[in-house]
Order: sequence, then structure tokens, then C-alpha cells
Amino acid sequence: MFDSIRKRLSKKTNANKSHPAQIGEDDGAFSGNPPVWSLSDIPPELLARLMSIRTDAELRKLVEEHPELLPVIQQMANQSQASQESSTDVSSPGDLLALLRELQVLKRLSDMPRRVELCQNAIRLVDRNNQPKLWSDLQNDLGNSLAQNPLGPRAENIDLAIDHYNQSLQVLTREAFPEHWAMTQNNLAAAYNNRIRGDRAENIDLAIDHFKQALQVLTCEAFPEQWAMTQNNLAVAYSDRIRGERAENIDLAIDHCNQALQVRTLERFPADRRQTLRNLGNLHFTEQSWKNALDGYDGAIEAGNAVLAEAHTEVGRKAEVWETSGLYARSAYCLLKLEQIDKAVIRLEEGKTRMLTEALALADADLDMLSKKRVKQYVCWKLRCAFLLTCRPVAATLNLVSCYAVNVST
Repeated sequence: MFDSIRKRLSKKTNANKSHPAQIGEDDGAFSGNPPVWSLSDIPPELLARLMSIRTDAELRKLVEEHPELLPVIQQMANQSQASQESSTDVSSPGDLLALLRELQVLKRLSDMPRRVELCQNAIRLVDRNNQPKLWSDLQNDLGNSLAQNPLGPRAENIDLAIDHYNQSLQVLTREAFPEHWAMTQNNLAAAYNNRIRGDRAENIDLAIDHFKQALQVLTCEAFPEQWAMTQNNLAVAYSDRIRGERAENIDLAIDHCNQALQVRTLERFPADRRQTLRNLGNLHFTEQSWKNALDGYDGAIEAGNAVLAEAHTEVGRKAEVWETSGLYARSAYCLLKLEQIDKAVIRLEEGKTRMLTEALALADADLDMLSKKRVKQYVCWKLRCAFLLTCRPVAATLNLVSCYAVNVST
């Protein structure tokens, strides 16, 4: 697929040079230029969507919606091609150490095709009977690499990952290696939750079963961080569940979110707390439980602000601004449904002011690179934005809240 990606990227880049994007004053509740991300900056939800692409049509749609991903996709295409061209021919056991060393440094998404190849070569050199732990770890690593591999058919990669996780569990027993067994159960559950082939309802139920098996070892007392992660994953699985009563599944999802929040505190894990509270807000939002949804979104905003305060690089702050922006509008919509119109207006404007302030502060860092004429144009634009923030009529602001409501409720 990456050959077609390169061709489309080339066409898209040329088109962008001729027709730069224009941003209207009232495109949405939080209009603005999205940041140009590197791979590590992509929000988890968008990264999952990028990894799940299987057709050129899906790629084209994603690029049109998120042009800031173009440099990332280009980098993935180039690096994956380079990794294929630098394929290692393993012919002797003496190469095993070199393979293991290379595996330790390959962590990026674009490295996954190379990791798949290295794991496959290493497994051929390891005797299952003589080195059972290493063989099992390599099977698990191969499963992880396949599950994240951007090359090849996504459905086939996930099914292969499931097969290698199961092979790992043949050796990696709960009695001998309880923690590793539990983490492999977690990996297997995530693979079933993302599985494309087979019956969707059955896949989700299998995911729930494997998450529960992982929790038999990953207790809150012994492994609090992993326990909270698994509780959050269970909440997502129950929210997606097809079988059973919908109301009961939602109640279980909410319960698992609340359990995860016992560990994912604002002081220790603000980013994880934001993720779980946003999930909790979405669950209540779906059920039109506006007060509970509001509590979830407001808690996520608080956690997001804590994460933003700890982001010390420009790229990191851009990513966090983009990640938190939609929470204010959802909070404002909940207030609107609760007939707290004044608070809804204030909440939306708080979000707009916070996001715009951060965006302008980040933009100020690049002023030295501009000509005097460009700096003057920028300052005029900045003053105009500040004027719009202070003088926007209440009716126009409420209209923005209502427009956003259409997007979040469909």
C-alpha cells in the first residue's frame, strides 16, 4: 500500500502548494491550523485509525480530514521501504545476539515491518525446548509487531498476531511466569478487540474474557498501573459489546472506568486520567446522562490542563492543545442540555480562549524567522482574534455550541 501512499502524497503535496488551505472565521467552535505532527505526537484515537487503514479510499479520506498527517505518512513510507531494502540474511546462530540488540532499539511504528522480520529470523535460531522463555518472548514480540505493522493486510496481520500470542502462551504459563502471562493475555485481548475477520460479537466477548484472565494476576495491589490500564480496556470492550443487554454493558463499562480512576489520579497519571474520564464522559453522553457526562468532561479538562503544564517542548504543547480542544465544546453542550446557558457560553469561551492563547504563544516562538512585514501582519491578526474573543455576541456563541452538538451527537 505504501507505493500508492507515495504517489498520493506527491499529488497532494503539489496540490497544496498551488491551493493553500483557507480557514474561515466561523468554521467551527475551535477553528484553527492543526499542528504538524511527528509520529509520537499523534493522539491515540487518530493513531489507531491510521493503523487500521486497508484501502486507498480510506487513506485519501484520512488525509483530507487530517492534512497534518502527511509528513508522518511520508516518513512511514520512506522508512518502511528502507527497512525492507536493508533486510538481514540470518544464516547462523552467531547472528542471534545482533538480532536481539537491533530489536531493542526499534520502537517506532515505522520500524514494525523490520521488527517482524527480525523476530521471525530470531525465532528460527532459538530452540523452544532449550530456551523456552526467550522463544516465548520472541513470539509475543512478533505478535506485538504484527498488531502494529502498517504494511500488509490489516486483517491478516491481526490474525497472525493472535496466533503468535497463543504460541507464546503455550510456554509462558501462569504458574511459571505470571506477570508475562498476564501481559500476553492483555495483548491477546486487544488483538481480539481490533480483529476484523470473524464474528464481531464473538471477538469482543473473547477480548473481555482475556482481559479478565489478565486481571487474575494483575491485581491493584501488586500491579496498580497495569491493573488500571486493563480496567480501562475492559470499559472500552464493554462499551463496544454487541451481545447482552445494552444498558448492562454500559453500566459495566462505567464501573470499570471508575475502578481505573482509583489509580489514574491527577497527581500521578494525568494523561491516563484524561483518557479514562473522556471515555466515561462519552459513555454518559451516549446515554444522555448530561450531569454525569459533564463531570467526566470537566475532569478530563482538568487533567488535560495538568498534562499541558508539564509539556515543555513546542511539539508536545501543540499535541496537547489539539488533544484537549474538543472537551470544552462537549462540556458546553452538556451545560446547554442542562439549561445552564450562561455557563455553557462561559465554558465554550474558556476553551476558545485557552486554546487560542496557547496557539498564539506557540506561534510567537517562530516570529524571529519572519520578515518585518510578516510580523506586522501576524500582530494584526493576533489583535483581531483577541477582539473577536471579547466581542463575539452571545447569540453567535450559542450557535457555535448548537453546531458542535450536531457533530458530537451523531
